[in-house]
Amino acid sequence: LTKNRPVDNMIAKLNVSCYLQRHGCDWVGHRREYNEHTMTCKFREIKCEYCETSVREVNLTLHHEVCGLFIVTCSRNCGWNGTRDAYSDHDSTCPLLPVICPDCEPNMELQC
Repeated sequence: LTKNRPVDNMIAKLNVSCYLQRHGCDWVGHRREYNEHTMTCKFREIKCEYCETSVREVNLTLHHEVCGLFIVTCSRNCGWNGTRDAYSDHDSTCPLLPVICPDCEPNMELQC
C-alpha cells in the first residue's frame, strides 16, 4: 500500500474531541494534535505521589487535602513534618501545645 498524502493531510486536519470529554475536558483540536493533548490532559488519571491512588490530575489538589500520606507541617510551627495520618498523634504531644496553668486564671493558656 502506498500513502496518499492529500488524504493523510485531510485526516490530520479533522477536528476531534478528547476522549475524556465525559469527565469534563472541553478540548477540541486537529487529529494531528490529539496524541499530544491526551498526554497532558488535566482530566487524565495520574497516581498520587504520596499514596499511589489514581486520581484525575484536575482533582489532585483536592485529593492532597485528604490524603493520609501527604506531608504536612505542624500548625504551631514547632518544626514537625510528617504524614497527615500521623498529625493527630503529634498534635496531642506537640511541645508548643498550649497548656492550662493550674496556678493562674482558669482560662489562661501557657506555652511551656
